[in-house]
Amino acid sequence: MSNAKYQVRERKAGVKAKQLRRDKIVPGILYGGTYSESLMIEMDQNELIRLMRENSHSSLVPLVGLEKGINVIIKEIQTENFTGIPRHFDFQAMSKGEVMTIPIPIKIIGEEELKGKDIYIQVGLTELHLKGSVEKMPDYIEADVSKLGINDRIVLSDLKIPGGLEILEEKEAIICIAQPSGAGSAEEETEEEKTPAPAAEPEAKKE
Repeated sequence: MSNAKYQVRERKAGVKAKQLRRDKIVPGILYGGTYSESLMIEMDQNELIRLMRENSHSSLVPLVGLEKGINVIIKEIQTENFTGIPRHFDFQAMSKGEVMTIPIPIKIIGEEELKGKDIYIQVGLTELHLKGSVEKMPDYIEADVSKLGINDRIVLSDLKIPGGLEILEEKEAIICIAQPSGAGSAEEETEEEKTPAPAAEPEAKKE
């Protein structure tokens, strides 16, 4: 759960989203938890950018500024294609102890320890789905490759998962494999050799 708190406001009726964005305010909606109906809310653009920078989709995010403080998870944030500036957001309010299934990113660590060992880490699974109380959800799960030798691998069952959370994928799903450092380039060269050269076009006959 994030230690920071983020300011939101209930959106005034009749104010168009286009006008809000001109004033660097981002429109959004809040639903779930104790809210039987969706609530139209808004955030200052810089506040939302800070929230995006400091949290992931699995983070439990504290909000203030409404009738009471609440915790939410990020369901969706729409951004502009080229600038990345947020245009709209959806938050889901969470009740204490509520059980959810959330995708959690897998973070590879320890690669710096493999320098000089001619080892290349081939990455497989990049996220896993955990089911359990949202308060226990981590922002990410670490996979430590620092002790791997050539052809060693890390699978889901090797990861340290907080107690009370259930992995929904197959336990033997591969996170990464330690390959000889030339393996990747060798495979690429082999593929290039298999690719036939384009046939030469016949020369046009001179009249």
